Amino acid sequence: MTLFFRLEVTLQDSDPKVWRRLALQAEARLGDLQAAIQDLGWAGHGGWEMISGCGRFLAGFDPEAQVLPGPEDERPLAEVLRRSGDHLLYVYDLDDRFVHEVRHEGMMPGPSTSWRFLFDGAGSFPPEGCGGARGHRRLIRSWLRGRSRGEASPAELGGWRPDGFDLERERTRWDLDLEPFAFRTAWDREAAGSWPVQALRRRRRRPLAVGRSRELDWSDRLE
Repeated sequence: MTLFFRLEVTLQDSDPKVWRRLALQAEARLGDLQAAIQDLGWAGHGGWEMISGCGRFLAGFDPEAQVLPGPEDERPLAEVLRRSGDHLLYVYDLDDRFVHEVRHEGMMPGPSTSWRFLFDGAGSFPPEGCGGARGHRRLIRSWLRGRSRGEASPAELGGWRPDGFDLERERTRWDLDLEPFAFRTAWDREAAGSWPVQALRRRRRRPLAVGRSRELDWSDRLE
């Protein structure tokens, strides 16, 4: 048996609440966490940032500035989430700014043959480019109106459903028995060495407030 981080990832300002509960091996690095969150429902086209619970920059990637991830993404996750209750913020898409709270819920045993696994969650992550949390809420209202008219999913949503999360299907796709992503980051940067790299600006940031999301059944939204 191997020790794992037990983590809850919540998309802030989602109503009803969009969340996942997952486990990463205790040796995980920030790059592993970043890859894990991306695989929960994002295409990975946008930039991202990780910010500590006190608002300190941890790691990031800005494609528009042609900045590759730096050595920060190889930092052990245990140096940031030291104890149960600690949290960090993961911001995906530096324009729409989808903010995820990652909360450490404690350590747990798990099979040594697995690197990560998903074991709970609810709600679908929003389509990329929808306009952030406000656009996400607009899409949900459109879907609810369509459902009230008997439509499975309005045409303008392209088949996206806010209640489309299926745990067993996602576990089959997401659970990872292979080598951790962080072990490949050095090779990835070397392979992309011809891409111009510049220092990512470290700006002092105010801590982002932890948004409150309500965990409701989708049927509640029609009442």
